[in-house]
Amino acid sequence: EDGPIYTNYNFDRTSQCTGLKDKNKELIYGGDIVKRQNRYIGIVIFESGCFKIEWQDGVYYNNARHIDDYQSSNLEIIGNIHQTPELLEA
Repeated sequence: EDGPIYTNYNFDRTSQCTGLKDKNKELIYGGDIVKRQNRYIGIVIFESGCFKIEWQDGVYYNNARHIDDYQSSNLEIIGNIHQTPELLEA
């Protein structure tokens, strides 16, 4: 099976809140699957003490401020790794 494997990350939605909100005012958590500009899909991970977005193309954005920059423009939660992992297989 091709694609990234996310077994090394902690996706406990109760304790991994970024403190940031998406364009629909929903809190963003580690393990959330987000969409940007209606075409880029990525997953929010917590690694090395900070939140990152790992986009489908493998690009990382390494700090919460950078995530906040995306959030303020057009990040949208479309699912999470627990309930809709198939979104990452597209």
